[in-house]
Amino acid sequence: MKKFLNKILQRKIHPASATLFVIAILIHNYTKDEGMDAYKDKRYDLAHKVWMASAEKDDALAQYNIGMLYNTQSFHLSSKEKAYKWYKKSANLGYAPALLSLGDFYQNGIVVDKNTAKAIELYKKSAKQENPDSFGVLAELYFQEKDYKNAKKWLIKINRRGDGTAYTFYKLGYIYENGFDVKINKNKAIQMYESAAERGFFKAQFKLGKFYYKDGKHPASVKGKKWLNKALKNPKIDTETKTHIENILKIEEKTTNN
Repeated sequence: MKKFLNKILQRKIHPASATLFVIAILIHNYTKDEGMDAYKDKRYDLAHKVWMASAEKDDALAQYNIGMLYNTQSFHLSSKEKAYKWYKKSANLGYAPALLSLGDFYQNGIVVDKNTAKAIELYKKSAKQENPDSFGVLAELYFQEKDYKNAKKWLIKINRRGDGTAYTFYKLGYIYENGFDVKINKNKAIQMYESAAERGFFKAQFKLGKFYYKDGKHPASVKGKKWLNKALKNPKIDTETKTHIENILKIEEKTTNN
């Protein structure tokens, strides 16, 4: 395509041919958008028709989209087997999201036997293309396996590139707080928890409150009370954490009154 465009710019291609080429590109892009628009509107048969035309011509994106369509439960032709088939076709062409989705099939034993090693291999291939979703999946997988060294590696990667979430910052703070495969580092733990807390994660808000408050043994600092109250007002807070915070604040109230 680049060579063709260069020839157009150098006027080595007849204007009529150049026009047809541009029109073909526009139609190609429009067709892809039409498929996604249809998918979002749940007009799955139209999406299938549009994407299949390109998928059969080894278009990796279209193949991935077909896999996604077959993996959609509300599609009347939904099929895990066909989803796997098209994800694999797209993955074989190196498409990062398809590598990630195919990895999920192996990690969860969908259609194929569960194979964590194979899943990690696919996730890493996807991650090599700087797919942030793959970073997150690898971090969570290693964290669950208690392989904190590799979990930390991928958490740092995703946070440094600006794709970190409250959850990834919280996990990294948890590793530093508890000294999992690293020296216990309270300052780094607080830094990570603050990043998570500012993104609205109640567990991080609670952790910060406890850090600054010294777990209720002394009157709360202004900062500690601020984070405890933020966690308390967080709509996603669970009952256990809420009760714990209420008890801490009651201790402070009694201490202050005395």
